[in-house]
Amino acid sequence: MVRFIARLWANALLLITLCNGEDGKAVTAPAKTGNSCLSAAGVVFNLPPVVCRPMASCDQKALLKHYSELHSKCRIDSSERLKDRELFLFRANYWVDDHKFLFELIQNWHQQHSLVLDAEQMIRRTARLGQELRRKLYIYSIEAGRIEDALMLHVTLANHWTAQQIIDAIATNPNINEVVCVHLLEFARSIPVKTYRAELYKAMKPLLVKHNLINTYVVLLYSADAASVLTTPSDKDEYVVKIVGKIVSRLRDLLIEVNFEENLWIAEQYPDYYSYHIATITTFNRQQWHAMIKRRFFEFANMLRPKNLRFHILETSIAHIEMYEKNREKRQLMLLPVLAKEVDRLRSFVMQTGKHKHELQRLEKLEKRFNMGKSKNPNYQTYLNHFKVNGKMGKKHKELERLG
Repeated sequence: MVRFIARLWANALLLITLCNGEDGKAVTAPAKTGNSCLSAAGVVFNLPPVVCRPMASCDQKALLKHYSELHSKCRIDSSERLKDRELFLFRANYWVDDHKFLFELIQNWHQQHSLVLDAEQMIRRTARLGQELRRKLYIYSIEAGRIEDALMLHVTLANHWTAQQIIDAIATNPNINEVVCVHLLEFARSIPVKTYRAELYKAMKPLLVKHNLINTYVVLLYSADAASVLTTPSDKDEYVVKIVGKIVSRLRDLLIEVNFEENLWIAEQYPDYYSYHIATITTFNRQQWHAMIKRRFFEFANMLRPKNLRFHILETSIAHIEMYEKNREKRQLMLLPVLAKEVDRLRSFVMQTGKHKHELQRLEKLEKRFNMGKSKNPNYQTYLNHFKVNGKMGKKHKELERLG
């Protein structure tokens, strides 16, 4: 009961205190904080405080005035912020335009300077291009057989090419054939420096092997040229003897088969080179000699145009008869009349082309060999008369021979 009376009394005192307007304290606006929405909106809290007493009616006019002033202030601040934003966008666009204008000025100024730089680079590029074009013209001139142009470029090029560089450049051509190699050999022969020519021949061998030219007439030219500048026995064996074996063997087989076309073509186009190799080509072993049609081989002599080749074929023929048919009189009677007829044709050709003394002496030596070293044997004139009477195949076939 006492506790209830004390609580009632305390509440009465509190109510009396609150209702006393004189002792009440004024309620002011809250301080500006970082989390206030008004503060975030940019409101400046500089207005006088509004007095409001609890449990008493507030002054509505003061509150309305306070709200109107605050609302006006917010509108002013919002307008200023909008203006600042628009002004910033204007300034940003202005700055961008300034940068564009300045960039165009710098670009125009640099363009004049770049012309100087480009001209300098163009001069350097032109010099390099000129050298490259000269090198290409150098190789193309060799391949095309323009030897004078190639030799001039060989002498005047700023960077002197080695023999291997020339071969490597030519090897880039996928269509290497006999003609290109012949032109390359012509170029090599035109170079006066013997050591450089030797290097060129050594570098050329793999090119011939790679393009399957090892079994063509080009090798006859290559080996003869290489033999003239290579001095050591090992080099001659590597670049002359070994490389020429296939083509020599093939040309010899063609003679045995009575297929004279390729031998005649080489002898016609390259008589000096054919003369260089003819001793090797016309060397037959016993088996080859007996397998070939010898009387047709004798006729091959006068199919050749150069006289020295005709002499060689007939001299080689009599030498093989001495070697393989010396004691076989019947075989001699079959072969020597035909050979005598070809010697007689050669004599007529010599008489028509100058009657040179050394050629007539060579004919006399050849004719003396027909008796096979025995004075009692038939001589050249005997065999020639025998051919005139009996022909190549005998009297029975002489009319057929005449008719062809």
